[in-house]
Amino acid sequence: LAAEAGKGQSVTALRLNKLADLEITDNAGRTALTRAGLRGQKMIVTILLRFGAVCQTIDATWHDACVARQAELGLK
Repeated sequence: LAAEAGKGQSVTALRLNKLADLEITDNAGRTALTRAGLRGQKMIVTILLRFGAVCQTIDATWHDACVARQAELGLK
C-alpha cells in the first residue's frame, strides 16, 4: 500500500479501485485498514472505509475505534 511508504492519501486513493482486494492480510493477519488504524493514519482509514474495507476484530481497541469511525462517516 502506498501509505506504507509514506506517499500519502492521494496516492492511496488513486490505487484503490473496484478490483482492489482490501482484505488481503500481512503475515500478522492485519489488513491495510487495521495497519493504518494502528498507526494513526486517520485519512487512510477514512479512504479505506469509504471504499468498503471491513473493520477487523484482531485488536479489540482498534475494532471499536474503526466501528466508531464508520458511524461518523455514516457507513454503518
